[in-house]
Amino acid sequence: MEIELTYDKGLLRSIGSAAISYGRREWMDTTPRALGSWPLEYQRFSSTLRAVGSIEITYRRRSSLPRTVGRWSCETSRFGGRLERIGPYELMHDGAGRVCAVGPLEISYNRGESHPLHVQLPGDDATLSEDLLLVLFLVLFWQQQAWDAYYGAKSTRPGTHERRPSSGGTFSDSSESRGMNRAPSAWEAAGIAGRFRR
Repeated sequence: MEIELTYDKGLLRSIGSAAISYGRREWMDTTPRALGSWPLEYQRFSSTLRAVGSIEITYRRRSSLPRTVGRWSCETSRFGGRLERIGPYELMHDGAGRVCAVGPLEISYNRGESHPLHVQLPGDDATLSEDLLLVLFLVLFWQQQAWDAYYGAKSTRPGTHERRPSSGGTFSDSSESRGMNRAPSAWEAAGIAGRFRR
């Protein structure tokens, strides 16, 4: 089954039949506010996602890497630079640093770009399960958020002119990324951005 990712005005609007909604002033604040019927809750004065509906998210100390998502534990790479598993779902990355698979889901991107176009789920299921929808959303959200932080931090340093994989805020869709070199993985990017801000 192919799951379409729909964009409008530069923002990801849906994952299959699940709508992603934003605040009233989305031209200023591109932070998602709901995934389907699930409200998204953030840490106060922060874009750190703390809950999706009733599912709470905790993070590793002094890190953007999640420690738990609800009842699931999260696993990172050996040196803690990359998220590799959320509960039963393993994450795979391609040579460009993008997440290309989440459990059974295969994620496809435009050639040379960072925003995903569609997701393939083996079999004849008509819809995503709630668990897969949740994990897919989180992975795409964190990936884009970390890239935004990384390229935003680089743009503030003198003499840095690296091309961003996308522009605007979270879940943005831009042609600026055509011909991009390998982007850091989302969690490598977050670590690099943290170093730049010190």
